[in-house]
Amino acid sequence: MKATRKIKEEIEKAANEAGFSVEKALKTLANCSPSIYKAIGAAGVVRSSIQVNSRVDCGISILGKIQKKTEKAVAVNITFICIHTDREVKRLMWIPKNLINENLVPEWFWHKKIQEMKSEFSGYGAYNSLAVKY
Repeated sequence: MKATRKIKEEIEKAANEAGFSVEKALKTLANCSPSIYKAIGAAGVVRSSIQVNSRVDCGISILGKIQKKTEKAVAVNITFICIHTDREVKRLMWIPKNLINENLVPEWFWHKKIQEMKSEFSGYGAYNSLAVKY
């Protein structure tokens, strides 16, 4: 869709309110039909642009799971359970804030960290018999 000056101003305002790139929002608008824009408005275009430009295609939700915070990272509790003995071991998984988008952690990062954390138990022969709960 070709944006009028008024629409560009609406997009700019909505993008700035969301702390998002105006340029990326305008690119998303270019792929939007006038009827879609009329239905979702500038805020909808910005939300769509955030979603499209997100590094998270799908992820693991950490909403309500954060145990600790620092300036650059958050931590969630991870519980490893031995499926043979039901013994539980709790660990904190630290996640850089720049990877979190709308309370979602990229699956690739989550799985990488779980594998790293599981490797701590490899000396006990329990690596393949651990279930994960968070």
